[in-house]
Amino acid sequence: MARALRIDRNLNPPFRSRGIARKSSAGMTLVEMMIVVAIAAILCAIAVPSYIRSRKRAQAMEVLEELRTLSSALEQYTHEHPVAGGTEVPFARLRPYLREGTRLYETGNDLIGNPHGPFIIDDMPVVNMQTYHEFETVADADFWMPYFRDPEE
Repeated sequence: MARALRIDRNLNPPFRSRGIARKSSAGMTLVEMMIVVAIAAILCAIAVPSYIRSRKRAQAMEVLEELRTLSSALEQYTHEHPVAGGTEVPFARLRPYLREGTRLYETGNDLIGNPHGPFIIDDMPVVNMQTYHEFETVADADFWMPYFRDPEE
């Protein structure tokens, strides 16, 4: 058996032809490396704007969800307290109807730091105009409905 192994070691592999030196490629050339970097840069140029837009849209959706939560809190407040329609309610009175420990509960501000409100009985909370303009590229007025009121009206 040892003799059979010696014979196999002496045989040349079938892909190697005698007399032709084979070029060894241990790594990548500079041109190949530049092509890889260029492809990676192109993929990043395509992906990063999409990621930023998606992230901004998700933040706008979070603000919209806060407005829904505040609307529900305002409705719960009106069921427990007999208040005339059109009355403005301060945020502190809505706090017991919000989940403790959240940013909304603690500050009454939206994701950007702009205050929510005013809160008027029999009316929907309205998105802060600074917040609206911050997310204008990813969320138009239809996105914010029914929590959007055009200030020009």
